[in-house]
Amino acid sequence: MAKQMQQTKTTRRRHSPEYRAEALGLADRVGVTDAAKQLGLHESQIYSWRAQARLRQDRGEAEPKWRSRTPASSASWPNRPRSSRS
Repeated sequence: MAKQMQQTKTTRRRHSPEYRAEALGLADRVGVTDAAKQLGLHESQIYSWRAQARLRQDRGEAEPKWRSRTPASSASWPNRPRSSRS
């Protein structure tokens, strides 16, 4: 008899700009590896946030512009399959 594997669907965690700023501050103080372990994040996530923050700083942007996916914006994606075609 074959065992059936059940896949669990995980949702992506969304972190506020304030949380990201605090995580970057912690990474500056204790290092990226230790900060990632303490916060339960991947090191690459902190490095990515750091790169984005530096780009914003270079461009002179005051507020972070985090993109969020909404049903209205995702409908216009060119590679998204359409549920009904005319």
